[in-house]
Amino acid sequence: ATGTVTGLNNTIGGLIGSFQGNMSNNYANSQVNGKNKVGGLIGYSYASTISNSYSLGKVTGEENVGGLAGHALTTDIAEAHAKGEVSGKNRVGGLAGQLNGEVLNSYATGKVTGLEYSTGGLVGKLDGYGSTPSIKDSYATGIINGDSDVGGLVGSASSGNIINSHAAGDVTG
Repeated sequence: ATGTVTGLNNTIGGLIGSFQGNMSNNYANSQVNGKNKVGGLIGYSYASTISNSYSLGKVTGEENVGGLAGHALTTDIAEAHAKGEVSGKNRVGGLAGQLNGEVLNSYATGKVTGLEYSTGGLVGKLDGYGSTPSIKDSYATGIINGDSDVGGLVGSASSGNIINSHAAGDVTG
């Protein structure tokens, strides 16, 4: 998918707004604008698997804003990447704004800007709601600017495991 996607409210994605299922070998190179659950590929995913997919466009929103997925609830992301600039207020991440699931062998390289809280180079908020989320063999290299709960890899985590992962971009918060 290419072009510009603009939504006035929730669940806005460069390829799919709201998704439940298995997705593989997909991409979007779209500029995406919305309010909540805004993602370069998917705005909101539930009980899903996203693999071998990527997003390249700029993503702008307010809450749950991610380069690949805005809000990934009980969703696993593997062999995926996002390269676009991401900006929002809360729970803003280079790959996922808010994640409850697993990230494996994935990366984000875009600049990430969060105006309020939970801003991360890979994941804005790693959420342990009902499970133990994890990040493994993944990285972020973008410049990160935020206000509070700001991290090169993860902005904030309520629980989870981070294994063999790293961040290399400048962080200001």
